[in-house]
Amino acid sequence: MIAIQFALLGWHAYRSSPVSDEYGHFYAGVQYWHHGDLHSFNVNPPLVRALGTLPAYLNWDELTHFSPSFDITDTLRSGALSRVSVRSEFPYGRELYASSPKQFQQQLFWGRLLVSLFAVAATVAIFRWSQTLYGVTPHNPSARKLSSYGSAIGLVAAGFWAFQPQVLAHGSLITNDIAVTAAILVSSLCFCRWIRSLHWQDAALGGATLGLALSCKFTALLLCPIYLAFVIWKYCSTRQPRIVGQASLALAITLLTIALPYGFDGVGKPLGELKFSEDALFGQTNDEIASRFENAWFGGIPCPVPEQYLNGMDRQQSDFREGIISYAAGMNTTHGWWWFYLYSMLVKLPTGTLFAIAASLLYLIGRIFDRDHRWSISLDQVLIGCIAAAMIEITAYKSGFAQQHRYIFPLYPFLFLLIVAPLARHHESKPGQIVNAGILVGLLATLIASIGIAPHWLGAFNTVSGGTENGHFHLFNDATDWGQDNDLVAHWIATHPQHRPLKLISSTGLGMGIREAYPEFATLGRYNDPNQKWLIVSKSDLSRNPSLLHSLPTEPTEPIGASHLLFRVDNAAVPPIR
Repeated sequence: MIAIQFALLGWHAYRSSPVSDEYGHFYAGVQYWHHGDLHSFNVNPPLVRALGTLPAYLNWDELTHFSPSFDITDTLRSGALSRVSVRSEFPYGRELYASSPKQFQQQLFWGRLLVSLFAVAATVAIFRWSQTLYGVTPHNPSARKLSSYGSAIGLVAAGFWAFQPQVLAHGSLITNDIAVTAAILVSSLCFCRWIRSLHWQDAALGGATLGLALSCKFTALLLCPIYLAFVIWKYCSTRQPRIVGQASLALAITLLTIALPYGFDGVGKPLGELKFSEDALFGQTNDEIASRFENAWFGGIPCPVPEQYLNGMDRQQSDFREGIISYAAGMNTTHGWWWFYLYSMLVKLPTGTLFAIAASLLYLIGRIFDRDHRWSISLDQVLIGCIAAAMIEITAYKSGFAQQHRYIFPLYPFLFLLIVAPLARHHESKPGQIVNAGILVGLLATLIASIGIAPHWLGAFNTVSGGTENGHFHLFNDATDWGQDNDLVAHWIATHPQHRPLKLISSTGLGMGIREAYPEFATLGRYNDPNQKWLIVSKSDLSRNPSLLHSLPTEPTEPIGASHLLFRVDNAAVPPIR
């Protein structure tokens, strides 16, 4: 399973063009290696992008001479309070790509392979945890009462993860979402091991893996209050003083692990001296920014984490407060909805996976109404349930925008660990056999769906939602067209000269600086050419422009990948693009 998964991840890493966020991640990673830049893309910690750009740092010598041709702050002179925290890594990354597309793509491929190891690690962790929960292992001898099929159940749970279209797509990109998902999972597994054993070495491992998760993305912060609650419960129930010592050791190792990628920059600095880029007025340098906590009572307390770690968190919260373009279920807005991530799961998870979830829920409902049923819930399952519930709650609460459906990914491993639970308990009874069959059929259907859409996993939608061809009616951006098919679209145009005159509308993946890197697009009309017969349009543009969507024929001539559609159109019918 691991070999097949890694091969599929490598396939997607090789055939996919850079996606929108990867330009920023790649440029920020390069700046990190060459100049120690911690500010670029600081809404995420630097660990994942540093790993993803390590091959470029080692093999692309010309990177040391690259310098952007413009100053991004020159574009911000429209308002007196324009922020100096503009995300310059994106246009600079696109310019770097345009300067040497082939070299960029080559180094990106090797970096993607390194980052894809997080997805593989999650597969191993899901298998191991399922085996421990539901099977016979040396660490869980009492599990013999539940099932003797621990390894088989582990393969089922791991299979749901390993062959999810979204995991195969995003797991092979230099982005943080699958990485933090894997790190949260491994951290949770190690934490459970420590809570059960109370060994010093397990406490140290738990601290290191928590630090790793917190170094991947700020989403992992949700683990902190959950872990604290479990530690307090363990101490109150056992009254063992070593718990305090081991927890202190774990905390120290966690903070050390977080600080390492930042080079300990700003660690120990008084909180009253910290300055946040979001507080800057236009034109101010960092030295001129007022300290937010200068007069606070806690201003003299040393900062336990790097300064840019807190700065990045603050910058991310600003994005949630301000809101950005959002889209779901045919609605365009500048804010999000509490239900967005649940909706994205409903339309993006394969129908087979949804079927397995439904079968597992039916089993749970049946147990609730069975008065003779005795509940037997392990500590691991309680923790898994708490983390799953926390992910659902926090994504519903953080509804400042609804654009990135991938933010819900950390829920997936814990969901898969829970839905295979009936396989361990009811394989002998008739209702249990039906539920088990439903889960296994769901896995098989998931595999078939994933193979059927390969390698266009990023834009895949399930049949319940109307299929991939209708995905743009539900979500946009990283769910449909994120730039992954730029090379495919260019190749299609070059090999279909009979489709002329042709216009291309693709503003998400082919934004500023990217279109110019493709000679195939040079002779095409961009927006409102007087002559047009054929139109290639990005699904993201269809989502964001209802007037464009409604002006086009109901059925496209053909799809190009899972991100673009070809239409034969009458020029007068197509409105100006916004």
